Amino acid sequence: MALTWNETDFLGYLQVEPEIGEYETEYRYEVTQLPLRLLLSVFHLAGDVYISVYCDPLESAVIDVAIRDCPGARVVNDKRGNYIELAAANVFGTRYDGESMIPYGVRSFVRPHIRVELFRA
Repeated sequence: MALTWNETDFLGYLQVEPEIGEYETEYRYEVTQLPLRLLLSVFHLAGDVYISVYCDPLESAVIDVAIRDCPGARVVNDKRGNYIELAAANVFGTRYDGESMIPYGVRSFVRPHIRVELFRA
């Protein structure tokens, strides 16, 4: 299942150019706010999203999340702040429209600092 997302919104929010994989099947974003580093990989055709957070000087990730068959992602700006919201698999009965509220999944923040949280609306 392909992921519904807006790569321009991701670019505007993360403020880093993605490394784009062969045939444009992967978008890999890296945001660094020492001592933390966020890696966000989007495989939009497969619908898979990977989030890893590293903390210097550790070599392995302190947070490592794989969202398989993610139906949709959106950039949100509300009372909680500005963040990327990623839907968990099998949330919607039909294809995600890119605008609707996501009832549960993962939120990824980079402002004011890197933070990843699971949520349920």
